[in-house]
Amino acid sequence: MKSLLFILLAVFISTSFANTEKLIFEASSSYARFPCNGNLNVPSLTPPYTKIKRSLIPSSKNSRGSPYLYNLSGLNDRSSYEVRISYPAITPADFYVQIISACQSSDGTLLYILEVFAKYTGVSHIQGMESRPVIFDLVLEKLYLGVLFYQVYKIVIAIVTVIGLGQFLLIPYVRRLITNKEIDSKI
Repeated sequence: MKSLLFILLAVFISTSFANTEKLIFEASSSYARFPCNGNLNVPSLTPPYTKIKRSLIPSSKNSRGSPYLYNLSGLNDRSSYEVRISYPAITPADFYVQIISACQSSDGTLLYILEVFAKYTGVSHIQGMESRPVIFDLVLEKLYLGVLFYQVYKIVIAIVTVIGLGQFLLIPYVRRLITNKEIDSKI
């Protein structure tokens, strides 16, 4: 019994190959008291879902390094959003994400300025690891009801499909097998 439990745990435990930092916030016009005056020449992320791949060289442990800026544009007032950074777990770095300013666009949507920087942490036996760029994915995703992410429909469709298959195919099949075994054993 213990060996079966160990095998099941070994099969169902998954390993992680990435780290994720995330920031969940509610866009609010009270933070954007000023109109936007000109565009920053930085990459932009827009809802409901945007993903970009970037790289940066983490700063040393004692310095903050130069931050990278991103526009979070087209945000609606009183809507919730999630910003995620995913990067390889083998990278000895910590990422930091923060919103540093906000303004209101001429079309009534909000624009937030996101700051991203990384610090080199840990010890690596690989020479020059602290000067190698770290590739990361930056994602902006709209949250519905404050917790449901934009692409939740894919998960819902998968769950409904599995439950439907189980309810209408698997359970009747098992019932037929059981009733046939009971009939055969009585004969």
